[in-house]
Amino acid sequence: TSLVATWSLFLLKDADCLVINLKNVSCTWNKKGTPKVNYTFYSRWKEKSCPQYLTENNMNIGCIQPCESGDRFMTFNTRLVHGKDRFEEKHELKKRVKLNPPTNLTVLNGSDFNLWFYWNHTSPARLHCVESEVRFRTNNNKWGFSKVSPEIQKYCINSPSGSSRYELQVRNRIDVFDWSEPVFWGSNSSIDSDSVPVWMTLLYVVGSITLILLVVMLLQRERWITDPTDVPRSQFRCAVRFCDRRLELEPAYDGNPNAHCVHDLKKCLHKIYFPQILWNLLRILSNHQN
Repeated sequence: TSLVATWSLFLLKDADCLVINLKNVSCTWNKKGTPKVNYTFYSRWKEKSCPQYLTENNMNIGCIQPCESGDRFMTFNTRLVHGKDRFEEKHELKKRVKLNPPTNLTVLNGSDFNLWFYWNHTSPARLHCVESEVRFRTNNNKWGFSKVSPEIQKYCINSPSGSSRYELQVRNRIDVFDWSEPVFWGSNSSIDSDSVPVWMTLLYVVGSITLILLVVMLLQRERWITDPTDVPRSQFRCAVRFCDRRLELEPAYDGNPNAHCVHDLKKCLHKIYFPQILWNLLRILSNHQN
């Protein structure tokens, strides 16, 4: 039992108290874990037990009790008791005030072509004592921050783009604060790179490579058509023969079947192109007629 109490007291050393919206004081003692025993909470503004406990796993982990606006300037004493074990602590709450976030955050595209954001201050704190701050971003990009002068409950974005999506939040603070609910304007016409499927990216790459290969093949084909002889030639030679079949039976050739054939040596091409073959045939016919 003593070990349980010692462990619980160690956990209680991180008890935290906040003034919530200048109406309540909230104290919690479970930052390092849920206590093993139930403690009774007492405050020393006005000696009284806790009117409303916060629980977790059927164990008391916090207390909420009402307060007045000026109470935060006084030292707040707390005491937690379980049997003979007790833990006392003093809290200075004047800088431990947490205001409720602004409400009714709205946006209006003004006649001056600027974007205006408005909100309501719902805290009982006086406006000239409250510091306001807005944060905004475009198309889910990085947040930008801007301070707003006291008593001002509006913010302007100059010349917004109709193809962008704007998001804005506002918070009021004395020291501790929460952001309001966001408000949006416009639509995001850009494509989030994280949302593009992997297969789509792969398709783009394969399509690009295919297009490049087709262009190279087309250029090479155009060069061949323009100059069909501008191709690599073999290092060997071959004979191009043209034989007149009508002279095969003439006795003047002394029985030599190849005597009537005209030979023309020309470098052989690795590939046969019709224009070159036609030119060789025409030249052989011309020599034969002469």
